[in-house]
Amino acid sequence: MSFNRTPLALEDVRVILDRALAARVGVRVPFATKGEAVYWRGRANYLRRQDRKDNAAIYRPDHPLHKQSAYDGLRLFLIDERIIVIKKVSATVPDIEELEE
Repeated sequence: MSFNRTPLALEDVRVILDRALAARVGVRVPFATKGEAVYWRGRANYLRRQDRKDNAAIYRPDHPLHKQSAYDGLRLFLIDERIIVIKKVSATVPDIEELEE
């Protein structure tokens, strides 16, 4: 299913992603159905892609946001089939065990 790709049509997505950035860890967004959740996640990923494209035109190549999005630091995933969890990407490295076989 396609969606309206104009910037104003994605403002609801931007508001939620901004809340996730402002939160300490992230946010949880419930939807009525799995289809609505998957559709919203597609819109969020499109917004990030468009934001990178816009930033490539706005910022000089030596700027940290050139071809980047402020939302790239967020991880979106679906839980319980209808809930989107948006968490900040953690810079901490978990304990890593080497495999013997």
